Amino acid sequence: MVNLVSGGDSEKNIQQISLSDNTVSRRIEEMSIDIKEQPLETTNKAEDIMKEVPNYFSELGLSWKNVCAVCTDGAPAMLGPKSGFVSRVKEIAPGVTVTHCTCI
Repeated sequence: MVNLVSGGDSEKNIQQISLSDNTVSRRIEEMSIDIKEQPLETTNKAEDIMKEVPNYFSELGLSWKNVCAVCTDGAPAMLGPKSGFVSRVKEIAPGVTVTHCTCI
């Protein structure tokens, strides 16, 4: 997948990253702390989320053409068939794969 999105050199670099249980657990914890520290300046409505995500992509130099999957918690704002976040993403990136995480 990395090869498709970023090219062969990136794939080699990714393969060199340690993915032990401790590493993965630590990175998830670091990301969750980072997310919690960011002020949420919007609601949880799909339209508001779709305003924030492109801004975030722009700040990081990311492109919708590289989005291959979206994982959500299953909330109506995320999965609503007409105006949910996933429906809006599919308008921009039609080939995106959608998964649903099970939050424990």
